[in-house]
Amino acid sequence: MKAQPQTIRQKNLQKAFSLMQKKKLDQAESLLESVLKEAEAKKDLMMTALTCSAYGVLYKLKKEFRKAWKFYERAEKIYPEEPSLKLISGRLLVDYFGQYDTVVRKMDKVIELNPGNLVLLHQALTLKGIAHLRQGEKEKAVECLKRSMDGGFEPLKTCVNLDFKLVEELMKKKVGTDACHEFLEKANALSRKSREAPFQKLTKRLLDHFPA
Repeated sequence: MKAQPQTIRQKNLQKAFSLMQKKKLDQAESLLESVLKEAEAKKDLMMTALTCSAYGVLYKLKKEFRKAWKFYERAEKIYPEEPSLKLISGRLLVDYFGQYDTVVRKMDKVIELNPGNLVLLHQALTLKGIAHLRQGEKEKAVECLKRSMDGGFEPLKTCVNLDFKLVEELMKKKVGTDACHEFLEKANALSRKSREAPFQKLTKRLLDHFPA
């Protein structure tokens, strides 16, 4: 039975990711170029968005962050309600471009569209808090940290879903110390319940260095 074009494009996209894992970035870029051209020619919006997102990964690996951001933005325009694309582009905007107002708007959209997804809410509030903190809006940053742990961390199931970046930046600046300690205690409790030894060690070490 002859393979369908869609399946071939999917396989080539998977192959491109495999090449990236092997650090064969030029080969991956060449393959992505052919996948994107065919997807655009066939007006396959899903594959076009997926390939643009893959380009974003590629250029991030190459440390060409502006190109990475542009491809994530292009993917987001195709599927504006996809939260993962907003989170990825938001992280790039925070870390490399300092476009904090844009990040806050993006994260507000993620929060608006995904009120019941606690993992996405935690990640979005963390990024929003980092943006506020780097703008000097300390109280807003602390409020984001508090909201990011509403109801505790047990619904997140695993510490892999936790983002420690905001609490680390607040701790360095000695801002929101009570909220930071509460975050670490809840993270430690989750790590013990989920039996994730690396996170138990991490949270205990942070608590030892950051007593109540």
